[in-house]
Amino acid sequence: MPFCYCPGCAHDSRRERCSFYRFPADHKQFNRWKKMCRRADRDPTREDRLCSCHFNDGNKMLGPTIFPWNKEGVWKFPYPEKRIRKTKEVRVEGNVEVPINIPEPMEAGPSTYTSSPLQSSVLEKAELYFLEQENRKLKDSLKKGENRLSFRDISGEDTLVFQYTGLPTSAHFLMLHSLLQRFALKYYSGWNVEIIPPEDQLLCTLMKLRLNLQMFDLAFRFELSSTTMHNIIMTYVYALHEILYQGMMNTVPSRYKNSLFVPTCFRDFPNCKIVLDCTEIEIAVPRALKLKKSTIFA
Repeated sequence: MPFCYCPGCAHDSRRERCSFYRFPADHKQFNRWKKMCRRADRDPTREDRLCSCHFNDGNKMLGPTIFPWNKEGVWKFPYPEKRIRKTKEVRVEGNVEVPINIPEPMEAGPSTYTSSPLQSSVLEKAELYFLEQENRKLKDSLKKGENRLSFRDISGEDTLVFQYTGLPTSAHFLMLHSLLQRFALKYYSGWNVEIIPPEDQLLCTLMKLRLNLQMFDLAFRFELSSTTMHNIIMTYVYALHEILYQGMMNTVPSRYKNSLFVPTCFRDFPNCKIVLDCTEIEIAVPRALKLKKSTIFA
């Protein structure tokens, strides 16, 4: 059950009806949200959320702007009292010569302003602190992505593509990926996965179908949680079934249309209407008898 990451905010999903937003995957937006929260004890993680009460009209795209320290708006200071100048009339008799001393113009020279040593030291320490924080965050982000499996790692070797996915080449994989990109996927668990790109999510699914790896094994290879991996696999399995099977197999052409475009090797089989290539894969045995019956291939 998510709690609000903002210090001073005790909202959680069990009591309040406000929405809870995940921190964005974009590095700049992530740092902007974290900086606005002003939390110094720890950095936000993938499981942390911000409630919609910190967003103007609950709009996530505008970023968090409402916090306990700025709810009152701008600070109000009393205006200083205006001093009333008093003038006094003086009468002068006759012509009185008043000497006027005009100061000579000063020669232009180098500025003598120097900042105090204490001020310079504080600025240098503050700048050094922020540079160290940024350096540490960059190292952590690079370390997290070093061991994560990605399609970029195997796209140059068709042998690896076939071993992990069952597809002959990288071109076939990209063709399937472009087909899926034409449709808006509705994720199985109700929340979108943005931590890895869509091509790596398709790779996870094909590796599960090809190698029958356990969820924790796939989660370890892609540096994800088992819950996130389960959400990806279920989403893409349903999408592939709906697009490739229901969308393409619901209408089978007639024998006459088949005869117009039949390959040469099938000329001797005029009654052949369709060829199904079934691939046998390993799956976990379902507990329900109805599901177990549907997996039997004769």
